[in-house]
Amino acid sequence: TGLKFDLLTQIVGIDASEANMADIFVSYKREDQEQKGRVLPIVKALEAEGFDVFYDVEIPPGSTWEQVLQGKINASKCVVVLWSEASVDSDWVKEEAEIAKNAGKIIPVFLDPVAAPFGFGRIEGANLFDWTGDLNNVEWKNLVNAVKAKVGEGKGIAQPEVTRVSMPVDPTTSKPSGGGAMKALFAIIILALIGGGGYFGYQMLQKQGSAPSGSTTTATLDHDKLAFEKAKAEDSISGYQAFLTSFPTSGYAKDAKERSAQLRELLRRENMALADAKAQGTVEAFETFLTKYPNSKNADNLKARIAALKEQSANACRDALQGKIAVDAQGRTEWSDANLANVCTGNETSVQPAKCFDTIMKGNVSWGGGTVWQPANAMNLCKGSTDASATITCFSSFIRAGQSWSVASQACQSNPNATPPKVSATTLDTDCLSYSGDYDIRVSSNGQLAQLIDTTRNSTPLAARGADAKSEIERALFILNKYGLTKQCFVDRPNPPLSYWKTSSGDIPKGDLPGEDCVGLDRFALNIKLLGGMYHVYEGSLPLLRFDNEASAKQAIDILKANDATDVCYIGRPGPSMTYIRGDF
Repeated sequence: TGLKFDLLTQIVGIDASEANMADIFVSYKREDQEQKGRVLPIVKALEAEGFDVFYDVEIPPGSTWEQVLQGKINASKCVVVLWSEASVDSDWVKEEAEIAKNAGKIIPVFLDPVAAPFGFGRIEGANLFDWTGDLNNVEWKNLVNAVKAKVGEGKGIAQPEVTRVSMPVDPTTSKPSGGGAMKALFAIIILALIGGGGYFGYQMLQKQGSAPSGSTTTATLDHDKLAFEKAKAEDSISGYQAFLTSFPTSGYAKDAKERSAQLRELLRRENMALADAKAQGTVEAFETFLTKYPNSKNADNLKARIAALKEQSANACRDALQGKIAVDAQGRTEWSDANLANVCTGNETSVQPAKCFDTIMKGNVSWGGGTVWQPANAMNLCKGSTDASATITCFSSFIRAGQSWSVASQACQSNPNATPPKVSATTLDTDCLSYSGDYDIRVSSNGQLAQLIDTTRNSTPLAARGADAKSEIERALFILNKYGLTKQCFVDRPNPPLSYWKTSSGDIPKGDLPGEDCVGLDRFALNIKLLGGMYHVYEGSLPLLRFDNEASAKQAIDILKANDATDVCYIGRPGPSMTYIRGDF
């Protein structure tokens, strides 16, 4: 989750709007609910787990879709995005997912064995494409744990008595399967064979569940075994699904379900590999895919695509741009020769420079101050790129390391494998106070004021007021001693928006201690916005700190990045008597 407190909310407490936040916003393609009924069971199951769920967006008169959507996502603690065959092509769902990803709230769920759209493939998700509504299912539990990691236990009312939710009937499996006709045929044969024992024979045929593999029972006709053997010979998802529809209680049902799940997972991986190959769009990528999946149903199409690529002209880059990719924010697709040269020079025969430019201009890459680029800057970065993904990844790593966009562009345009220089954390500590580490606690006679005293230097690093003053300072002393913190640093005193502690060796605390009050921080999503004459540091779209000058705001971001900070921690909120940043081992 993102850090949601600026300086004012740190002092006065949690913003009142947080009390009205829903635990979960569900993003989905409407046809997944209206035609297949797959969304509502997930919503009901999440509610049974104790979460407050919002999943239906209505646009009030006078409001835009973007305003309402941004508001709903901002008012939710996490966003569950349902990827399906329909939603991966939905601009609305991808827009919602992009906002959620930037806010650090996204949790992907796969309803079908599909690859997530470009930009989301590296985010792990729960696989519910074979889910039957069971709340004890392993994948469902993984989803619930992911949600709890972001929102806690939820503010809804848990329903522990609910262990399963009703699922819709899949229209692809609800049609007559021919099982009844087959059963009748067997009945006729048996009746012909046993004559007067017809009723006994008919009774045998009603038993769909025969013995599992390895059983020696032969008293009944193993018609489910024959069907299972046929499904195994076909070895397809549809074949096993047809078997399970006809024989849901068969002793072979477990084997059929397990193999069906395996095939679905293999298909999902194949689809992801195919999406990656298509994203690269090169002969090498398609040939690599076919080597791994020679029997893919897409094999013939890919072979034709490879042949077409090999026959392409020497102007592949220009052909990919002209009339197809917008050259500017106005959406114009008519390129001048000069602009074509600005992108393609150095790699005219590849679509990679064009792909790099298109990805950037669609707002998928931050330059450190937002995702809206000047076309000339995007052209300069992508010029002659041999690997769009590598060029963009290189650029983003420089930005995350605190480098300017111009330095990042210059480094990655010539070498997409370049790595940014590491900024020394200690050089950023320009305003710090050092203490001996010999601390004591002093409490006023009325118990309303408690102070942490450095007995060697006779200074007061921390103080707390109120009924809990003594317990706050005792907790602070425990934290300082456990982490060995002897140095307190500030940005922009007096009344510093950012204060933090370090050890004598210059490190921030690492790991975690029982009972710490910490909020997760995504240091890679930090950016600066000028609002009302103040420089605000945001984590994605969430406010974090604010300064009256840009230099201090940049210094704060550099400190958080250089120290690899993952959390901001407090003692005594609201109005904390101690604030510190923490990292992982």
